[in-house]
Amino acid sequence: MTQPEKGLHYLEFMSTESKLTRSLLYVYRLSYRLATPSASFDKLVVESPISEDGMIEIDYRGYALPNEILDKIINKASKKFKLSKIEKRTLSISVYLGSSPSGVRSSYGKILLSRF
Repeated sequence: MTQPEKGLHYLEFMSTESKLTRSLLYVYRLSYRLATPSASFDKLVVESPISEDGMIEIDYRGYALPNEILDKIINKASKKFKLSKIEKRTLSISVYLGSSPSGVRSSYGKILLSRF
């Protein structure tokens, strides 16, 4: 699959997504924007290679974001998209087991947390 086709497929998918998928995309977009180094999640999806089994391979280990910030983003998304407790838990599990930036604990997290 060529890059334009992959990007087009991704955009088509976004138009038919569920509330939980929209909230997951919101978390990924915001977390990569706040990560070190900062990045556009949409651009990463379009530019990342595709594995043999058809999965997009994002090198999430190259990005860092304090766990405290990621938790705040998840809480913000659950309120914005009016997720139930079960949906919020599903979102949290999906984020932490998915392609979110690697979690770190540091004073950097406290600084960002105060600005979030």
